[in-house]
Formats: sequence, structure tokens, C-alpha cells
Amino acid sequence: MKFTLVPGAEIDALTPEEFGDILAELAGGGRVRPEEVVRAEANGKTDGSGAITLPVYTVPVGMQAVITRLYVADDGHSFGSPYTPAAGNYFGLEVLRNDIVVEGFSAVGLAANTPGVLPWTMNQGRSQGIRLSNGDSLSIRFGQVGANPGANLGVTCRAQGWLEPLFDPDAGEGQRRRGPSTRDRG
Repeated sequence: MKFTLVPGAEIDALTPEEFGDILAELAGGGRVRPEEVVRAEANGKTDGSGAITLPVYTVPVGMQAVITRLYVADDGHSFGSPYTPAAGNYFGLEVLRNDIVVEGFSAVGLAANTPGVLPWTMNQGRSQGIRLSNGDSLSIRFGQVGANPGANLGVTCRAQGWLEPLFDPDAGEGQRRRGPSTRDRG
């Protein structure tokens, strides 16, 4: 828009507080939050069998998150010296949404050339990430059949993604953003 200012003319503009009030009114009384980056980290120790289920992140009610990156590692191993299952042993890692598997992998140790399994990373685009909403929780679970990686082994999981309100003020009253998908991954 173009304006020609003349002496004595008035300009009516919104203050940031007034703008926030208008957005809140459009959102049904709640403040609208822009999307933000989510970063979560959880640490734990494996049990006597070398297994662990580790809660990582819980989405606030009224919000949805898309987890696009995960990193899982155990103490004592790195990308340069990864953990590899012993020959004949089975290793499995699962990513859980509300205790339902949505991502993961398994590996069987071979006599030779078995790839390292920990540390493990998942990198997804936003449309393929793991969707969580309205109090959903993200956890990891892993373990091994056969010789285990060790009891009381330290485990770290880091998650990163996007958090945004479920409500989209541009969609009209009662409308939601794309909520939990009927598929596990977007």
C-alpha cells in the first residue's frame, strides 16, 4: 500500500500487544505460538540383560511435534569404533510412539563384515518425520539376544524436530493443522 502523508493526518497502527490480542481472539482465546525447534535428550542405563526402554520426549497438550532427527549411542562406542553384535547374536533398536513401534532396525552378527549398529542416527525430512501430538510420548527400546552389550551400560538418545500448535488460525474455527497421521510416519 502507498500512502501520501499530509500535515495533520492520523495513522492508526496496532501495538504488538493489540496484535497479540487480535490473534488470541482468532484462536479462540488461546495465544497462538509460532512453530519452534524441539530438542530433547534422555540418558539411562541398561538392565542386567543389556536392554533398555528410555522415554525421550512428551509433546505438550494442544501441540504437535515432528521428530526429524534421532541419535542413539551407548557408552564406549563412537562412529569410529561402533558397537557390533557378536557372531550369531541379534540386536534390535525400536523407536516408539506411545509404546507402538514407528521406526527401527535389527542386525544379526555375522562371523565377519557385520556393520556397526551403535551409534545410530535417523535423519528424515519434515514430511517423513515421526509425528506426535497432544501428549504423545517418544521412547527408544533396544536389546540383544545372545551376548549382551553390557549391564548398566550408559545410553543417550537425542531428538530434534519441530513443535507447533495443533490449531491453525487461518483454517477457520474448529479446524486443526495436520494432526496425527493415520500412518506412523507422515
